[in-house]
Amino acid sequence: MNLKLMVFPFMSALFFCGCQSSEQPQKANTKAAVESKPVAVTSITKDIRSLGFKYLLSRQNKDGSYGSAKDSNMRLQTTALCVWSFSSSQRQYREADGPFISKAVDFILKAQAKDGSFGSESGKVDTTLLCAMALDSLPGDGHAKQIKSAESYLEKNAKDAGKEINASGYEAAALKSSLKDSYFSGLLMTAKDKITAKSSDAAEWISSTAVDIKKMQNRKSDFKPEFGSFQHGKNRYDADPVAATAVACAAADRIRANAKKFGLK
Repeated sequence: MNLKLMVFPFMSALFFCGCQSSEQPQKANTKAAVESKPVAVTSITKDIRSLGFKYLLSRQNKDGSYGSAKDSNMRLQTTALCVWSFSSSQRQYREADGPFISKAVDFILKAQAKDGSFGSESGKVDTTLLCAMALDSLPGDGHAKQIKSAESYLEKNAKDAGKEINASGYEAAALKSSLKDSYFSGLLMTAKDKITAKSSDAAEWISSTAVDIKKMQNRKSDFKPEFGSFQHGKNRYDADPVAATAVACAAADRIRANAKKFGLK
């Protein structure tokens, strides 16, 4: 028998095994390095909020309202979302900080009817709930009378919303009813659930969601008027760039506020 023929297969197999075993740890280490790379959640979400706020400020109208919606209900709702986004941020903006919020609050207050409602008949419940949420988010109790009047209207005309307000507050009620189909409000609700429950995957979710939100923000300089805005899907709040940006910034800010609880920077 030819000795060379016997040795060759053996040496080939040995060479193959040796190569294979030396390559695998390198691939595993590379993957581990990628997975363990920390995400700067605070920096990312702060940047999202900064660009988003600049965009929102550029979309305030002379009468104090926000957005370009011709529908009176949507104009009120968008303005309410902007006020809520500003005031519920970590900075907690208030009326004394400038007309960007004081004029918006005045616009909302002027729209309240005697029965406590806001907006026209077709979308009165949603508009009232969002306006009440905005006023309730402001520091202090300067608008307690108007809030109570709105709550009274909702208890009579939207029992589920009234119950939710009593149980969890205006924001929770709005997220579960008026904003329930919004993608960005869905992020807010998920963040709240994971953070409250101290979910085991909360840190991973916070990191990946912060990155995803940043990717969705308009950062193309070719579209300067819309730079810093968000627009996602067909839902009326997500399709309107001003409303979507207000809610997306609120979601980013909520994530940033809780990042440190899970050991994230």
